[in-house]
Amino acid sequence: MRTRSSAASPRPRVRAERGNVLILALAVGIVVALVLSGILSMTLQHGGAAIERGERAQARWGAEAGFAKAREAIYRKRIVGLSRLLEGPDGMPGTADDGIVPDHQLPFGGGEVRIRIENDAAPGETAFEDRNFRVVVRATGKAGLSEESIRAYVSVPDAFRSRHGVLAGHDLEISGTMDVTGSVADVHANGNVTIAGAVEVWGDVTATGTVTAGAGNVRGTTTSGAPPVKIPILDVEAYREVADDVLRLDGRVQNATGAIVGNGLLGSSFYGWSFDLVGLRWTFSGRRAMNGTFFAETDAYVSGSGSDATREGQWYLSLVARGNIVVSSNPDIRADSPGILLISNKDVRISGSPNLGTRIDWDDLPATPGLVYAMEQFYIEGRTTKINGTVIGATSRNLSLLVTRNHLAGTAQLGYEGDVIFSDGTAKAVDVLYWERTSEHLR
Repeated sequence: MRTRSSAASPRPRVRAERGNVLILALAVGIVVALVLSGILSMTLQHGGAAIERGERAQARWGAEAGFAKAREAIYRKRIVGLSRLLEGPDGMPGTADDGIVPDHQLPFGGGEVRIRIENDAAPGETAFEDRNFRVVVRATGKAGLSEESIRAYVSVPDAFRSRHGVLAGHDLEISGTMDVTGSVADVHANGNVTIAGAVEVWGDVTATGTVTAGAGNVRGTTTSGAPPVKIPILDVEAYREVADDVLRLDGRVQNATGAIVGNGLLGSSFYGWSFDLVGLRWTFSGRRAMNGTFFAETDAYVSGSGSDATREGQWYLSLVARGNIVVSSNPDIRADSPGILLISNKDVRISGSPNLGTRIDWDDLPATPGLVYAMEQFYIEGRTTKINGTVIGATSRNLSLLVTRNHLAGTAQLGYEGDVIFSDGTAKAVDVLYWERTSEHLR
């Protein structure tokens, strides 16, 4: 019987070929796995870098948005002084909200923004008393593990510091036993200056017209035909939005949030103020404390003493009016908004025995000098009227026909140390003097 020879069988050769293919496939798999691993690693690295870049960008945008918000707050608040911002929303120094602006900590994209305003610590300043309208802004944006901060010095370009105790845009008369004292006791008028009686001006007296004075009236020099002094023309409407309360022409009172807090047109009264429907004016005639910054849409008359305010009868008051301001009693007033006592879009008339921004005795609270400003003219007299600050009668070009003279009389005393600075409201934006940026990533 015939049998098939085993030498003719192909199986061993097939098995060898299959083994080679398996080895090759395994090698290819390993190579592919290594390639995929590398690609995955590179993807993860690029993804992490992309996340980090995104966080850094969000932090940077947050810091810049916070800085812009701070500049806006400084611009809006500049007309009532930057000390308000240093004290924070509660208006009290040494508390947790010092230097913050409303909504200072905000969500921004995937992160947050923190904003704080500090004083620049110029000579003569404290942490909460700005005298040069320059502050430091710190704005920080944070997203994930990235943080970016902006630190900048910001100033108000329209700040004005009077170099005169009395500055008039028209003729000025000084009579009686009036004293103009202080380290800055100079008097100037863009017109004529006439001094009579037992007046003492401890500084220089200058006028674009003629200076007429008696012997001993002026301790400094007198100069006729002097160059004119530029006087800021204030926009009183700018004070409306920063006032604590608006005394409206319709007899109602609107607070800083826009809510109506007075009790209507007829017989309206609020916080010691009452509305005269016939005279269309607001009058304060009580003994109650009148603290805050008020904006009156019409005339504002102050005839109360405020003796119930404190043991000494002290008020913290800044009063701005579209009409006349008349003070005819004996209140003891400190400036509520730094640098601002009385600002009138028409006349300022002061009589009686008021103390504005002065110290009564050595045990009294610190003096708070301020601005007494009349768009048209001022009449200041009284038995013992005392004013600590600068008195300005602007005589606006548009109102020059309504102005006859500015007048200081009686036994009034005016002292000025050159420390009143205010914004005239003409700036379009605040200035950035210097800034620096710092970045940090904790990954």
